[in-house]
Order: sequence, then C-alpha cells, then structure tokens
Amino acid sequence: MQEQTIDPTRSVAADAPIPPAGPLVSQLGTFAHGQAWPPHVHDQAHLMYTVNGVLEVTTHEGVWYVPPKQAIWIPPRVEHQARANGEATLQVVIIELPSGLPCPEAATRMVLISPLLRELLRCLRRGGTSYGEAELGSHVRALMLAELVFLEETALHLPALADRRLQTIQTTLHADPANDTALATWAQQLHLCSRSLARLFLKETGTSFSTWRQHTRLMLALPRLAAGEPVTRVALDLGYASPSAFTRMFRRVLGVSPSEYLDAQG
Repeated sequence: MQEQTIDPTRSVAADAPIPPAGPLVSQLGTFAHGQAWPPHVHDQAHLMYTVNGVLEVTTHEGVWYVPPKQAIWIPPRVEHQARANGEATLQVVIIELPSGLPCPEAATRMVLISPLLRELLRCLRRGGTSYGEAELGSHVRALMLAELVFLEETALHLPALADRRLQTIQTTLHADPANDTALATWAQQLHLCSRSLARLFLKETGTSFSTWRQHTRLMLALPRLAAGEPVTRVALDLGYASPSAFTRMFRRVLGVSPSEYLDAQG
C-alpha cells in the first residue's frame, strides 16, 4: 500500500492522465487560499471531498462551490479546474470505474454525504492509501459507487450561461451581489421584453431569474462564511435587510442555518 499526497501544482494534460495504483486511490492535502489547479482531465472518475474550507470547481457545465463536508463527483474525461477559497483541506478519491457494477451518471454533480459514504471516506482518510484489486479497495469501491448512484444531488450549482445577455447580468451580480435590479429593468436595458428574458433564464438555468439570483448570492456567501466572516457582514453585503432574512433564505434552500451547515460533522 502506498501513501498518496495531492500535488496542487501538477497539471494533468489530456494525453497524460494520472494512473491509479489499483481500483481506488485516496489523496489528502491542505491548500492555501487561492491555490488552484489549471484546466485538466483524468481517465478515472474523481470524488472530491472538502474536509474543511470551500472548493470552487468549474467545468463546461457550470460552477460548483463545494463547502465543508460535501463532495463533488467528476466523471472520467471531464475537463475541470479548481480553486481553494480560504485554506482548504481536500480529500480526492480516484476511482477506476469497473465494468458490470452500477456507476453514477456521466455528469458532474455535487452530492449530500450519507452516513455510509462519510465512514468510507474516513476509512480511506485514516490511511491515505491505495489498494490493490485483491485488497480492501475493490470492496470499498463497490460500496462507494453503489451509494453514489442513489445519493441526492444538492442545489449548490450555477449552470454555465451561454447567452451573452445573461452573462452581462451574471457579471454584474458577481461584482455587486447586492444588486437588486428587477427583471423588467434588465429586459429594458438588454432590449428584450420581460417574458423573453424570463424564458431565457428558464431555458439556460432551469429556474426563474429570482431563484437563480438567490442561488448566486448563496454561492458567493459560502467561501466567506467558511473563512469565518460574520453572518451579519455577509448578509448585508449580499443585499439582505438583516442577518435573519439571509438565514431564512439559507435555511429554505439548504435546510439548515449557516452555522449548522458549516459545523456539520465530517
């Protein structure tokens, strides 16, 4: 068995993927704020789990902010890049997908961590090891894949926007999260009718403009909360009238308060 450590400076080109030393490889590393991986691909699937901190992952499908105690599934051959927001400890499980076993869908998605998956990750994290086919790795891999097939996907995903008019709104909101410009005003500025702009949002995001803006603000809040910024400051910067209003939104979307969410047990 061989101990593995993540090398955040190593870029993996399309023609030079990192081969796993067996069916399952677990890597663990701690990274400074802003440390990043450039765009790269792997032949193997990756499950990236944030022990603490927030990881920002970008693919052609959109952007995910992976907060503490959650994980993102990246299928084989999907180009992705990542960045640590605040100091982050990251566990990456590299999985050689077998034939004949149930596997998660071939799309990037962030998943809620079940009790079983949490214990399997802990088991791997304690050793930081890779396992041969005849050892524990094959059994852990089968359990992990079976569990991942059925795990619920979280709402913490901002789909990529192809329409340049929507990108204009996105850029504005990222620069000024408190911006509360109404859909009708945006439509007028972009020379569209309100209905056309609403249809564009529904087509590209699968949701309404107001829900998309709410989720965008939530995504922008997570790295700041994980870095220890007070809820009051974050809430006001995002345009909420009070911390309680922000907490109500947070609880409505994620089911728990900000403090409960970030203090979840790993």
